[in-house]
Amino acid sequence: MVKIFVFDTETTGIVSMNHLSYDAKRQVEKNLLNTDIHISFPEWQQWIKSWPFITQLSYIVYDTERPKDAKIFNKYIDLDVSVEIEEGASKITHMYKSREDAIRKGVDPDSTPGLFILNKIKKDTPELFVHIRDAMYELMSDLLQCQYIVSHNVDFDKKMILAELYRVGHLSAFATILANNRFVCTMQKTINMCKITAISKKGNPYYKFPKLSEAYETLFGYKPTGKALHNALIDVVICLRIFCKLGEPLDIDIQGMNKQITELINSISPPEYRYKYITPKEPNFITLRSGNIVYKL
Repeated sequence: MVKIFVFDTETTGIVSMNHLSYDAKRQVEKNLLNTDIHISFPEWQQWIKSWPFITQLSYIVYDTERPKDAKIFNKYIDLDVSVEIEEGASKITHMYKSREDAIRKGVDPDSTPGLFILNKIKKDTPELFVHIRDAMYELMSDLLQCQYIVSHNVDFDKKMILAELYRVGHLSAFATILANNRFVCTMQKTINMCKITAISKKGNPYYKFPKLSEAYETLFGYKPTGKALHNALIDVVICLRIFCKLGEPLDIDIQGMNKQITELINSISPPEYRYKYITPKEPNFITLRSGNIVYKL
């Protein structure tokens, strides 16, 4: 049995470290993830006020022996009214706090399809929203049951979880995440598999970090497409399928194993790659009746 936790976050933006030199920035990033809490905690104290917030949290807990019982968590975070979504983040996620927020950022919500207007979603489907404290407690409960904790660019998502745990004061969980060595990055794992060449500032060729869609295309022969792409849950499904097909520790295709996950895969797949469920036909019977008794032969 292999139990996998795959997660993704959408956020209000990214933290700016442009005022730092390259080496200083690298040191900060290293300190934030240092397993020695005496190093990491003071660094977080310094940066937490400028750190972005999670707007959507999605994860799947997938047991290879019981794929039909996979847990799918997909919630929007109930943001404080004072928290704003950066314009750059909205362009990527298509997520806006309100119609007014979209209009202020130059987007017409009436003529632009595929927008996520958070206050409208909350009004129509309040069950899709959760307080960040509750989300973090549920995440930790599920995460600790799994052998592998997976994300594409895992350090980014890991730091988002650490930031939110810090904010809600869940410091034991904060320390647990820092010390956990079960994190796996599909971005790192697929560099030499994808072999996408880029040129450095010094003019030297190297293999770049593949995007999630590029890693998926390398493994499955097509690039994910469709309206469903702008969603953290879709990224989780794509990442899960990639991880399970890496060859180490697993080499399985999850398509067709879980109906909801398969439907999500189908939503980003061209017709020729979609999984088709075959409904078994009713067997043909010869019906005989004797009095009130019916026999099917």
